[in-house]
Amino acid sequence: MSRNIHLHTHQKRRGDKIYHYYSLAEAYREEGKNKRRILSNLGALSNEEAIRIKSICKALSYPEAFVTTRDDLFVERNYRYLDCAVINHLWELWSLDNVFPLNFRKDVQTDHMARIFTINKCLDPGSKIKIGKWYRETVIENVLGIPCSKINKGRIFRELEEIEKEKEALTKHLFRRIQNLDSSHIIFYDLTSSTITGSKCSLARFGHCKEGFKLHIVLSLIISYQGYPFYWEVMEGNTADVNTIVELLEKVKKEFNLKEVTLVFDRGMVSEDNLNQIEKEKLKYISALDKDQIATFREIEFSLFESFNCENVFKEAEEILLKSSFSKYDDTLYYRELRLKDEKRFILCFNPFLFYQARKARQKKIEKGMSFVVEKNRELLLAKKRRSYEATKKSIDQQIEKLGLKKLLLIDSLEPIKIEQELPSGKLKLVHSFKIIGRIDEEHRKEVQRVDGLWILVTNHYEKEQNQFKMEPKDLIKPYRQKNRIEEAFKNLKSFVEIEPFYVYLPPSIKAHYTICVLSYLINITLVNMVKQSGALRELFKSSESIYQALSPCLVNEILIKSMNIKTRKITTPTEPQIELLKNLGCEHLVTKSHLMNIGIK
Repeated sequence: MSRNIHLHTHQKRRGDKIYHYYSLAEAYREEGKNKRRILSNLGALSNEEAIRIKSICKALSYPEAFVTTRDDLFVERNYRYLDCAVINHLWELWSLDNVFPLNFRKDVQTDHMARIFTINKCLDPGSKIKIGKWYRETVIENVLGIPCSKINKGRIFRELEEIEKEKEALTKHLFRRIQNLDSSHIIFYDLTSSTITGSKCSLARFGHCKEGFKLHIVLSLIISYQGYPFYWEVMEGNTADVNTIVELLEKVKKEFNLKEVTLVFDRGMVSEDNLNQIEKEKLKYISALDKDQIATFREIEFSLFESFNCENVFKEAEEILLKSSFSKYDDTLYYRELRLKDEKRFILCFNPFLFYQARKARQKKIEKGMSFVVEKNRELLLAKKRRSYEATKKSIDQQIEKLGLKKLLLIDSLEPIKIEQELPSGKLKLVHSFKIIGRIDEEHRKEVQRVDGLWILVTNHYEKEQNQFKMEPKDLIKPYRQKNRIEEAFKNLKSFVEIEPFYVYLPPSIKAHYTICVLSYLINITLVNMVKQSGALRELFKSSESIYQALSPCLVNEILIKSMNIKTRKITTPTEPQIELLKNLGCEHLVTKSHLMNIGIK
């Protein structure tokens, strides 16, 4: 039984001074009354001595207490804790375990492996083979109760295929959960490419993709208005944007029984056949026409925009456009209904910032092109060997195409020139070379400048009520302008979550790898959306990466008391920002003593 021994203070006054004396005392109860007995008089003590003795007395009240020194304490290892624990909490918040069936013949369940893969992908993306090493450096073993020895290469690749088998159940589960969180009828669709290492993957194809001419696959993704993913696919490389949307719609409509939704997608997927097919499926859409299609609209008064330039567009756009039946969306957009034809509605939009950026970018390209001509002429003038007309023209054409000036920078001719070169012998040698005669095609420049800052929104939200469209232009423009959410999703997947390069080759493994990436993005967007709801934290933490960086210093530290050969574990004291984050995420319990003891951290 522990004794209640404490440091007792006595005061004595001598003249104007008060002196403090100390004694060791023991508190006890006798006949229902609190009493104290003095065990030893200690006399006067310094503040430091008093603090030390108080600490010893306090320790004596605990049965497991002992006395040691600083030199006897050694921090042997650190384990990642708080960032892993928060992701684990969000996994449980989405009830993702419910998707994967239990198999009592397995000592490690598929849902646990999917959870481990997702936490790893959020925090330390890389080859699946390295997960075992990473797992040993975290406290996930304590949280899930799965020994490190169970996380091996064979199990990792087996479980990837098991995860992919549950993809359909997973997408349906997410769709149901998202419907409760996100009441909007708007969904965003896009696709991207991802490179593949090696040449063993049957889905990979060589071809033009966003990374260049490489071996790649195509990835599609559908997210809700708030950015939560609920459907994704892995397709063969070289799958064209316009070919995917019809097949995808058939699958998605059947799988989720979609009715009252509006699909928002980029202009690169707009074709007459695609729009007609979407309408045939009785679904709504919002997109934009390609730049080349804008000039075909005869009702556009291009003369309205002719007076704009980079110096005056921000000052004059509002006055000129509002007088010409345009409405103001905000400082960056003006719009006007164009036409309703074949149940398709077209809205003309003008963005002064896009106008400015297009003009500046084009001028920069032209300057680079003209600099290239000057430099190339200098090089040709210094030629020491005869230049071939065909080879010279080919290299010039390639560079002009690379600069994106194929129609703007015209090469009228390669004028033959003869250069006198003095040989070492003193004799003169004539070298045949060329001079580029080039110019900017001002007519073409005027033609392409006509559509600077312009874009046309197209939608089949054409229904009217009392001769007014049910959906106002503003309600259509807003979701299209926010399609950057799907672009941000892919950006997150391809950078912080790191889709590529793929280190697996079998189609089921590749598809499961992408599924894990999407689940990681789900965790990331959940983090960001939850933190956004807090006014104070939203300015400090604008990305999942910044949140993980703030949480990661809170580790579990393994401490050795060398003289007694005792090991214990303690977490790094949480900081105020960390505690605020936990409150905002609804998981303050992760740093409480009771929770830590439950997972073996005392």
